[in-house]
Amino acid sequence: NGSGSKYFVADFYCDLKKTVPELDGPIHQASVEYDQYRESEMLNLGLHILRINNEELLDIPAVLTKIKTQQLAPSLRSREGVGGEYKKS
Repeated sequence: NGSGSKYFVADFYCDLKKTVPELDGPIHQASVEYDQYRESEMLNLGLHILRINNEELLDIPAVLTKIKTQQLAPSLRSREGVGGEYKKS
């Protein structure tokens, strides 16, 4: 973005899982370069991005399954993934 600012407003954030669920609508088609920069910066902060397309929101049970599957997967960045052990909270 050229401003040097590394502040972003996320759609949602889960501190426990260090996950940023992003709802991707039509605006993201016009801002691909900025979204790539933003995602790169968040990954550098140790965050995981979970992308959900607006069309997916028409099937809420499938979205919930996607989120639950993501939450159950231990991450090298998550506190639960440290030492290779996963403890469901």
